[in-house]
Amino acid sequence: MNISELVCLIYDIAVIVYDIAVIDIAVILGALFAIVPYMRAKTRERKEHIMQILSLVGSEEQRKNRKAIYSAARVGKSRAQLNHEEYTAFESVSVAFDRIGMYAHYDKEFKKIVIDVHYDVLIRSWNASQHWIEDHVADYGRRHYSFYRELVDECKRCHPDAAEITAR
Repeated sequence: MNISELVCLIYDIAVIVYDIAVIDIAVILGALFAIVPYMRAKTRERKEHIMQILSLVGSEEQRKNRKAIYSAARVGKSRAQLNHEEYTAFESVSVAFDRIGMYAHYDKEFKKIVIDVHYDVLIRSWNASQHWIEDHVADYGRRHYSFYRELVDECKRCHPDAAEITAR
C-alpha cells in the first residue's frame, strides 16, 4: 500500500464518520421534534385530569353534601342516626376525598396543589365525619378511606392552623 492509497483510505474513513455524525444529528433532531408535541399533549392531558379530579371538591352537589354532613355533625348524630340523605352525603364526600387522596398518594405534585388549595375543606369535612368514618372502618375494614385519612394528616402537618378548623 502506497502513500496515496493510504491518504485515500483515511479520506474515505473521514467521509464515512462525517456522514454517520450528520445522520446521528438528523435522527436526534427528528426525535426531538416528535417528542416535544407528545410531551405537550401529555402535560395538557395531565392538567385536564387534575382539573377533573379537583372538580369533585367544588361541584354544587359536593358543596350540598358537605353542608348536610356539617349540619348532622353539629347536632352530634352518630352514623346509625343519619337519615338516608345524610348518609348518602357522608359517603359521597368521603369517597370523593378518598379518591383525591389516592391520586395525591401517587402524585406528589398533585398532593401539593390539593393541600395548598383545599386543605380547609378537607379538614373541615374530615372533622365533621371522622367518627362516622371510624365506625365505618370498624365495620368494614381499615382500608376504607385510608387515602382520605392520609391526605388529611398531611394537611394538618402542612398547615398549623388546621387544629382551629371546625365543621360550620
